[in-house]
Amino acid sequence: MNTFFAMTFPAAVMLLVLGSVAEWILSLLWAPFYFRHGLPILQRSYTVPVNLDLAAHIPQLEHNLQRSWWRAGIAFRALSPRELAFRNTSGSRNPVQGLARLDAAHGRLTIAGYLYASYLLFPLLILPFLAGGLMPLELFPFVLLLITAVLIMTILLQRRRYGEIMDTIARTVGGQRQEGETAVASPDFTPETWDKPAYDPLAPTATQPGLSKLEAALIVILIALALAVGLFLFLFFSGA
Repeated sequence: MNTFFAMTFPAAVMLLVLGSVAEWILSLLWAPFYFRHGLPILQRSYTVPVNLDLAAHIPQLEHNLQRSWWRAGIAFRALSPRELAFRNTSGSRNPVQGLARLDAAHGRLTIAGYLYASYLLFPLLILPFLAGGLMPLELFPFVLLLITAVLIMTILLQRRRYGEIMDTIARTVGGQRQEGETAVASPDFTPETWDKPAYDPLAPTATQPGLSKLEAALIVILIALALAVGLFLFLFFSGA
């Protein structure tokens, strides 16, 4: 087996696995910096009632965007009185995550949907084949075209889903889309600290601060799976 390939391919696989697991955990735990920063693939602005209380609409939003046989459910978490993060419910496929930011004084709601960053790691898997001489150069453009097409299709599907989520949020809170604006700058403000809502099924309870039992169990399982994948790849490519 090509030595370069044997060294780099397991590394690329592990990077993909660890990146995906890390991003999933950050999303699961509602890490504020994860939801406040990202690569937006769709951003819209809506006119909403002045002094809107976003958190009060979370139960209705989750009801309107609950899981169906072909759509993943959407969960919401207030990061501050003016920030509402959303993502797929735990275990859902085709992950999405985004943030709604409220400029209450001017009655404007800006919603951004972010690209699932781990998708950008998939092209790394073809580099060991190319650099190790296991892929003919003539075949590389076709493989690259295929990967690019899949990535673009994934982004377009994710973008369409974000559009549906954003419009549902706006309808639920009584907002109207600002025509002619598909991307607007988010209002400047200092993020505020706020307690986690009690109705979040994964939120810590008053008697059990920190991670919930479900969150802790999921983290342990994910770490064990990552270690198992790493051990398998090491044994496989070392010829054991």
